[in-house]
Amino acid sequence: MREIGPLVYGKDYKAIISYMQWKHLLCSRINCSICGSPMEFKTRTQRKGSLDGYTWRCTDSHCRTMKTIRSGSFFEK
Repeated sequence: MREIGPLVYGKDYKAIISYMQWKHLLCSRINCSICGSPMEFKTRTQRKGSLDGYTWRCTDSHCRTMKTIRSGSFFEK
């Protein structure tokens, strides 16, 4: 827990997410469940549908499916 302490207190959310991906608590890569294309990690506002501030978005220009950053992880449900 010492490793993440400064990140949590400083509220560096991007660093916290990177740490959780490094520890395999969140996915660092994910494919779209609709078309199979790789998804990219994007910043997203709460107003646009993200409670976390980040989402996975399909890179296929015809699909553009979005998933939460928790998809496929321990935190999904």
